[in-house]
Amino acid sequence: MKQLESERQMDDTVTDGFDAMVPSYESYAKPPTTQFVREALSRSGGVSKDETLIDIGSGTGALALEAARAGAKVLAIDLSPSRVARLSERLVQYPGNEARVMDGASLDLTDNSFDAGFSVFAATYFPDWYQALSELVRVVRVGGRVVVTHWSDPTDLAAPTKILAAVSSELFPHSATSLSPGISPVHTSESLRKDLTDAGCENIRVGEIKVTSIWPEPIRLVEELDPIFCVLRACGVLSDAERALMKGPLTAAFAAHAVTNGTVELTDTALIAMGSKHS
Repeated sequence: MKQLESERQMDDTVTDGFDAMVPSYESYAKPPTTQFVREALSRSGGVSKDETLIDIGSGTGALALEAARAGAKVLAIDLSPSRVARLSERLVQYPGNEARVMDGASLDLTDNSFDAGFSVFAATYFPDWYQALSELVRVVRVGGRVVVTHWSDPTDLAAPTKILAAVSSELFPHSATSLSPGISPVHTSESLRKDLTDAGCENIRVGEIKVTSIWPEPIRLVEELDPIFCVLRACGVLSDAERALMKGPLTAAFAAHAVTNGTVELTDTALIAMGSKHS
């Protein structure tokens, strides 16, 4: 297996930002993520009773809760203490399931500990994608499943964030920078297949998942997504005055995707790569 070293850890500012966006994340990001999760679980073979899973970058539990309900034993990890606390409360009703604060790029876990390892978009945001993937494979047993999803758009962004990126770059080209707090390399089906192979997987399949989600009316959407947008570098570098100037154009950009009842309909597409750990 290729030896991969983490270039850096996510800093405290990013972690604090993830903590602050928990309410907005649960209201708006978790529902479409749950659709991707269900598809990822289904395509990768479902979940068996008492199967052990690790969920890297669990958020508030889109995957962990689905797997726990199906009878799996899940260890969910995330850098955000607030997310972990919220998920821990929800996992109480599922004995044998646990959420911990832990860095997915440096897992404090022994080799070959789990039957399956999942990263639904989370590894996308690690400063070193290769290190996170290497760690995920390391803790899965030989023959166990490894499943990762990654945005298939070349910008590596979800639909609302792509709209933010377009508006920000048009209004403030001098501030152009990576929107993500630590985005991984742009991926194609071929590059994902190669990276999983290099990390120690075989029998790799790569497919595509498309999810359409409904969001609130544009004015409300801009207001309530602000805590999520604030985590992104391109938004964080703007002054208060610049962010105020962006509000109108951003609302108009979302309105272009409004349907007859005034809500906003957005479609996201992701790549899903599935393999098994070879000996």
